[in-house]
Amino acid sequence: MNSRILRRVARETSIVLSSTFVEGSYVLRPCFINARTSTADVEAFLDTVVRLGDEITAELTAPELTAPELTAPEHTAPGPL
Repeated sequence: MNSRILRRVARETSIVLSSTFVEGSYVLRPCFINARTSTADVEAFLDTVVRLGDEITAELTAPELTAPELTAPEHTAPGPL
């Protein structure tokens, strides 16, 4: 999950994020070194990561389409008037 979030953050936002392993778990690693980083910036980062995680979870748990849902509706020729 975190690797997918990392790729989407890089592709879709201006947030610079890295990753590392902590006690064997792959984790996201933000680095806030700019002295002007505000609490709002950190909260926006957290909101973005949670939103992307929710979107990825929804994509992974969505039911797959069945064959009838993938085909166009049948059209029948009009009958005699």
